[in-house]
Amino acid sequence: MLGILAVHAVLMTIFVYDLVNRQQTFLAEQGVSQTRSLAETLAANSTSWVLANDVLGLEEVVTSQSKYPGLVYAMIINPEGRVLSHTDRQYVGQFLQDEQSLWLLVSERSTLVLHQNDRLIDVAAPVKINGQHIAWARVAISRDDVARSLEIVTRDGILYTLAAIAIGMLFAFFMARGMTASLQHMVSVANDLREGGSDARITLDRADELGSLGNSFNALADAVDKREAELRHHQDHLEEMVAARTQDLIREVAERKQAEKNLRESRAVIETSERKIRRILDSSFAGISVVQQKPLKRLYANQRFFEMFDIDPNAPIETTEFRITYKSDADAEMLLGHISRGEAFENCVMERTTLDNRDWWVSMDGIPIEFEGLQAMIVWHFDITDQKRAEAELIQSEKMASLGGLVAGVAHEINTPLGIGVTASSHIVDLSKKIRDVVSGGRVTRQKLDQMLSDLEETAGITSSNLLRAAELIRSFKQVSADQSSNSRREFELGNYLGEIATSIKPRIAQSGHTLSLDCEDGLSVDSFPGPLSQSVTNIVLNALIHAFDGRADGTIRLSARKDGNHALLTISDDGCGMDADIVRQIFDPFFTTARGRGGTGLGLHIVFNQMTQILGGTIECTSSPGNGTTFKIRFPLTAPKRGDDS
Repeated sequence: MLGILAVHAVLMTIFVYDLVNRQQTFLAEQGVSQTRSLAETLAANSTSWVLANDVLGLEEVVTSQSKYPGLVYAMIINPEGRVLSHTDRQYVGQFLQDEQSLWLLVSERSTLVLHQNDRLIDVAAPVKINGQHIAWARVAISRDDVARSLEIVTRDGILYTLAAIAIGMLFAFFMARGMTASLQHMVSVANDLREGGSDARITLDRADELGSLGNSFNALADAVDKREAELRHHQDHLEEMVAARTQDLIREVAERKQAEKNLRESRAVIETSERKIRRILDSSFAGISVVQQKPLKRLYANQRFFEMFDIDPNAPIETTEFRITYKSDADAEMLLGHISRGEAFENCVMERTTLDNRDWWVSMDGIPIEFEGLQAMIVWHFDITDQKRAEAELIQSEKMASLGGLVAGVAHEINTPLGIGVTASSHIVDLSKKIRDVVSGGRVTRQKLDQMLSDLEETAGITSSNLLRAAELIRSFKQVSADQSSNSRREFELGNYLGEIATSIKPRIAQSGHTLSLDCEDGLSVDSFPGPLSQSVTNIVLNALIHAFDGRADGTIRLSARKDGNHALLTISDDGCGMDADIVRQIFDPFFTTARGRGGTGLGLHIVFNQMTQILGGTIECTSSPGNGTTFKIRFPLTAPKRGDDS
């Protein structure tokens, strides 16, 4: 009862307090809103009278506000604080000096609440004409009615609270009396059962929780009686049950011993299998290691692994250096990241170093396994040093072959302007002799001399332009060939350099009948390796001449370069026959070619891929489909990453 009384008292007090606060807030906001409206209405009605300086008209407007309920005063004030009209005429003509009025004179020209408390609301609204402030309309409203309304609400709330508490007390009293009688009956039945009255049961005709509790209590008593009867029955047959249980235990012990024997035999078989597996792994030509994922720890390594890294096989695996030397930190982070995350990988090629500083190349495959109850990765290491050396020799041969083709094409191209220059210079010699003969013979005329000099000037121009053409070809060839024969780094303007590459391969393009268009962004400067870039662009263009046009003689190859953030984006596309998805998927693989019978080695685009990714630090991708041509997109940093051999 006390609890219900306390809850009712607290809840009703909170309700009344919240109600009074809400009512007070509502009435305050309503009073401010009404006062603002009255002030703004007074400002609007007095605009013309203020503008006309009509004091009588202003007095009528102000006097008309006196009928508003609760109005304390209304007035019109000019911008200097002088009262133009007031509901109390004794203030007319005076300058207001109170704190609110002085603050009003320097305030912004908008409707303002000058004063607000429990007894009064004072609001001023600007009187404007065409945006110009000409006066203030000020209204004060009494809040005595609001205070009386709040007193009434508070009084009614207290009465309602007391009524709710009284009703709650009556409800709690009757409810408690009914519950107490039922509980006393249940306690009495429980005492009877404790003293041995097994037939005692609770009799409550109720549909509430107490009725359910009584039914459950009766069901429990019935179950206890049933268990007691069963117990007496089991006591009568206890010896028979003990004998049967003894036989069961003997049988269980025999089965457990047999299971332990089977387990020992299984462990022996497993240990034998593990020894066989280890012998198989130790005899593998690949180095094999098992590495725990988290934390990174080598759990096993075969004999070949120790030989590859020049590690003492008798040393405990735990004492060997886990991060066996890598040629670069990036390779180490990539491989160890795969292992720690349990990600399978294959054909992961990188350059490694043995503990005695011998460099070699390795290809690695790894898959996640469970090893001795731990999450681990098994990694196969294949020594591909000989393969890499052979590839390097083939790459060097490919570079020399490409350079040789460049030499042959440039030599053929230079032959034409040089031939024209020789012929023109011979013609100059003949013209010089003719001029000398005419002048010495005295048969010269002005017209004839002008004709001979014009021919001489034209022939000299032909000679000069062809010699300049030959010199330009030689300069471009010297720059491109020098870059292709070395991997030196320098800063160069990308558009100009691509123009030199286009000039050097122009003879090969002219022989094929195709065209090469160049579209490069001006002023795109890069600090990179021009040699690999030149060889890559040349390989892709010549590869298009061989494969793309399928006997056509009017193909177009487009070469463009743009700046892409802090990278350069180089696009090489053709309008040839295109390739299907299977060829595109293998196009950068080593020794893959579709022109094996025409001298193709399958290394050209593989070299391009390695140079773009490993030397220039960029990416290359190929998109193509049958009948829609082929596009290579090369993206590399404007400043190439540092290499160990940078000069």
